[in-house]
Amino acid sequence: MEKFISTFFISTMLLLSSLTVSALPLQEIDGSIDFFGTSSNTVVAGVVTKIDFSTVLAALTTGNFIGSEGMAVTFLDMPSIGPVNALWVVNGFTFDLDVVVKNVVDGEGIVVTGNGTLHHANYLDTAAQWTYTSQVREGRKTTFSATVPAPAGAALLGLALIGFGFARRNKKQ
Repeated sequence: MEKFISTFFISTMLLLSSLTVSALPLQEIDGSIDFFGTSSNTVVAGVVTKIDFSTVLAALTTGNFIGSEGMAVTFLDMPSIGPVNALWVVNGFTFDLDVVVKNVVDGEGIVVTGNGTLHHANYLDTAAQWTYTSQVREGRKTTFSATVPAPAGAALLGLALIGFGFARRNKKQ
């Protein structure tokens, strides 16, 4: 009887955990996306004060961004380096730039890095980082990367291993 109760308990826990995993709420966005195109930069006293974007295409994608390669990207020109809603939009993803962390102009080019929030209807809003690199005046490559959440499957595997441990322990008794 004790073996039956133990088996029933383990089966119920595994069933409930699998139902819970399949009914999880929206997940955070993960992966990275690079953009290629052209831009013009206005530099005043060693600080980028304006970036004018031209034709921009998405390339080199990973994670949730796969499938966006070669798509045209809508990039807002940045009149000042600071908060910008919908800085870029592609394939349902929108990035709001909240704060600029680094704005460096040196002999090798420009690097502007900022933190913000990535939005998509099928995912949770996700904190993300955006980096703009360029030669001093023309040509640019920007890189965006988001946090990578731990997969829910690992939690399910852990529960299964715990269940098997209980079953084995009861079998020895």
